[in-house]
Amino acid sequence: MKTIVSTTSVTCLSRRYQPHHHHHHATSINRMTSTTQNSSSSSSSSSKLRQFIHKFTSLSSSPSKQTNNNSILPQRRQVTTTAASATSDGNNGKNNDHEEASTKYKIPPDDISVFVTRPDAPSISLSPSRTQVLYSHKPKDNPPVAELARKELKLGGIRIDTKQNSSSRMGHTVKLSIGKFPKTEADIGAYEDITGLPENGLINFVSWSPNGKKLAFTVRFHGDEHEDEDESPSSSATGRKPLELWIADVATKSAQKITSLAENYQLNTIFESYSWLNDDELLCCVIPKDRPKNAPKRPKTPLGPRIESNVAGNVRQARTYADLLKNDTDEKLFEYYCESQLVKTNIKTNKTTMWCNGEKKIFTRVDPSPCGKYVILECLKRPFSYAVPCGRFPKKVWVAEASTDKFLREICDLPLAENIPIVSNSTRVGPRGVNWRPDKEATLYWTECQDEGDPRNEVGEGNPRDISYLVDFTKPTAETDAPKAFYKSGLRLSGYAWGCDDLSIAYENWYKTRTSRVAPFSPKENAEKDSYASTPISDEEKQNILWERNYEDSYGDPGGFVTRRTDLGTYVLARVEGETPLGEGTATGKTGAKLLLQGSGANPKGNRPFFDIFDVDTGKAKRLWRSPKKEKLFSCGSLLSDYGENGEEQITLQTMRILTTKQSPSEYVQYYETSFDYKSGEDAKYALNTDNGDSNIVEEFEKERVEGPCMLPVRETKISNFPHPHPQLSDPPKEIIKYKRDDGVELNGTLYTPPGYDAKRDGPLPLLIWAYPREFKNAESASQLRESPFRFTGISPQSSLVWLARGYAVLDGPALPIIAQGDDDDAEPNDTYVQQLVAGAKAAVDEVVRRGVADKDRVAVGGHSYGAFMAANLLAHAPDLFCCAVARSGAYNRTLTPFGFQAEERSFWEAPDVYSKMSPFNNAHLVKKPILLIHGEDDPNSGTNVMQSERFFAALKGNGAQAKLVVLPHENHGYRGLESVLHVMAETSEWLDEHCKVKRV
Repeated sequence: MKTIVSTTSVTCLSRRYQPHHHHHHATSINRMTSTTQNSSSSSSSSSKLRQFIHKFTSLSSSPSKQTNNNSILPQRRQVTTTAASATSDGNNGKNNDHEEASTKYKIPPDDISVFVTRPDAPSISLSPSRTQVLYSHKPKDNPPVAELARKELKLGGIRIDTKQNSSSRMGHTVKLSIGKFPKTEADIGAYEDITGLPENGLINFVSWSPNGKKLAFTVRFHGDEHEDEDESPSSSATGRKPLELWIADVATKSAQKITSLAENYQLNTIFESYSWLNDDELLCCVIPKDRPKNAPKRPKTPLGPRIESNVAGNVRQARTYADLLKNDTDEKLFEYYCESQLVKTNIKTNKTTMWCNGEKKIFTRVDPSPCGKYVILECLKRPFSYAVPCGRFPKKVWVAEASTDKFLREICDLPLAENIPIVSNSTRVGPRGVNWRPDKEATLYWTECQDEGDPRNEVGEGNPRDISYLVDFTKPTAETDAPKAFYKSGLRLSGYAWGCDDLSIAYENWYKTRTSRVAPFSPKENAEKDSYASTPISDEEKQNILWERNYEDSYGDPGGFVTRRTDLGTYVLARVEGETPLGEGTATGKTGAKLLLQGSGANPKGNRPFFDIFDVDTGKAKRLWRSPKKEKLFSCGSLLSDYGENGEEQITLQTMRILTTKQSPSEYVQYYETSFDYKSGEDAKYALNTDNGDSNIVEEFEKERVEGPCMLPVRETKISNFPHPHPQLSDPPKEIIKYKRDDGVELNGTLYTPPGYDAKRDGPLPLLIWAYPREFKNAESASQLRESPFRFTGISPQSSLVWLARGYAVLDGPALPIIAQGDDDDAEPNDTYVQQLVAGAKAAVDEVVRRGVADKDRVAVGGHSYGAFMAANLLAHAPDLFCCAVARSGAYNRTLTPFGFQAEERSFWEAPDVYSKMSPFNNAHLVKKPILLIHGEDDPNSGTNVMQSERFFAALKGNGAQAKLVVLPHENHGYRGLESVLHVMAETSEWLDEHCKVKRV
């Protein structure tokens, strides 16, 4: 069956063909989203909620077969309370305080609940040859809370679905379809469904084979709600059990299970799932064949106390991590579920064989080389830790031969890492970033610190902070060859953009000074020297650095290098051949390399994305294209002319095709295949100055004249037709406003008003300010505008912008910079956190009131996480600015995060006054305005345990403040459950309507 649909996102295939939990996409473009009616009474809300959920899930591509309205909320696990909803009405002489421990879930007014049922559409992934498009159909974003309530084990910082032997709470796809890459708008969304898929199957870990002729993916099932009563995996064909690996043929659009794998093994996808070795073979992680049927049991009576010691007096600081191991049983359970074996399955012969000698290990990485002949293997091992998550457990990394599973070389055997300093630029001692070079068939590289992983340690003038090494496994002596040093960095190395033997790019950074350094180098030449340093010891060496800049300076950002696909299925630097405005080469003849840069183009008038060509030898760039000034925001994405059915293609300005996007405040982001026309004569003089071919010459023509060649988009083929996600509020008026703090720091924010609103005619509105503070090293960077007035106004169910539908004005994301005061490198932003926070908030309120948009007596403030922390602080320290606050998933007592938080690197014992002054808990007695606290009961985020909100509410209540605490069962740091999302909207609506919307006399 051929269907025409709308689509939502485009993904170009990335480096190697792996659906790993840790893989990196070269290009992944996802959907960009960044009346008065009270809720019904509790007696009727449950029925209304059930009807809403049934309607909601019926509209989605639900994988569950529904027989009645109750099937979405199974009776045994039906969660109908907020677990803890408590209210304190303040010390006003009335005894109105009450606990609502069994409050039913609420539904918000229709004008905002409609945002939850916004239309959805499939995401898109391009095949390696760019000729086929995979459409992945998603269910609605919010599953019922009953799904979140399924049992999960919390071990070593991860959460495990024991029946599926996978991560818990995974999202999924419900249907896959394939179509040809659109050549005309009539082709958009034309596809055929893949047949043979099991009914109600949930699809994960989808990936193309190297040649693009096959698709691999896993299938699992929701199962029956009563299955949770038995801890063992289901024996039913559609029960909850480990995931199955399936293969689909792209030509026939048919799928089938890999029977040789399914009949003999079960996948273990907690850390890894599978990896393509070549077009026919995959390596898979499976549950050990001899694993006992039953998992270790926790003793009913403790065998003894839990004991941790530090008798050696070592300094070991750690963040407040969640879900850590606690005892010996936890260790055994972690091993039981995470341990796996590796098997190789051949989809052509349907044969599956044990690999790596059937060794049982906690494999966390299985990464084939670009040529598929070698594999990086990584595993965790004992001793485990009760203080840090599993990513810091002892780790072994080695390389094996893919065809024979022969052990070739150990790269590292790292000990437990409990002592990594809690400061930026800290790192683990030993090899890190062990990866394959994408420009080589099988060359391994890694980096090792030279400062014991502590940036506070001096390495001495001229000495490197990090050294990177490589080993070429295509050489017969690779097993014993000494690794060759090919790069020595003066700052902390953060990564590489690989090109070829003659040219690659190194990235370094240093947090203390906010420094970013970008340097070109020759991997081959450096490896032959076995030495290289980017540290600018001399003027000669300074020439090896392209940029050394303050990375907080968005206006000075030169952009990032564009990459291209290779025959190996990897991505490397895109080099331009042929005629360019920079010439065909250089007098010095160093590399002759011309690369492409793209960036957001931040400037004081709003972002204007750009596309430059860059001469590596001279360090000079020429602007080829930039987004127009008016009406719409254009952006360039990945190259499409770099690879085709015949493999790699030459990149020239004359034949360049690029994946581009176009959007406006009222028009959803759409994707295009854009061909450019290279202009090099008189035509080029006006190109960039007339908004890329627009006949209307811009006002600042003479001022912005750009001489020299450029590119004009001459043919655009639309490849998406996304529906507007919220047509009921499609184009709320918005304006980027600018104003100053009382100390002269320039600030900005985006002001939204309800459609049809006129300040002169309608008067001031109630205003909601939703913000998130950021730390900066200097005022110049803090004052910069990093937004475009032409970006699409996306409104998600949990966005502050939903309140536009309720008649509120919204100031979204106003800049609230916390700036280090003084020129001293040791100056910290948080030394004056409260003063700067209040000053920034006051400036924002004053500006919106000055414009006549906001009523100064009806301004509410809110935020999530660090934004919630901000909101609570503002109520305590700026009591006259706001009438109420909404704080979601925040932390309020900084002594509970004593080893640093956010960008604060000092411990409580190093800066006790800072911790004290910044903690709303310590200032609960100053809060005189109503505050709504919302928190997920199961928040695993470091520093925002639900206890933070519970303790803060107790402090507020103990001091007579008007406060309400809502704790959402089974929710994490962000909220996913449908009932939870609706309830948060309802509580917030009621709170704002009561304390902000009604004008006070």
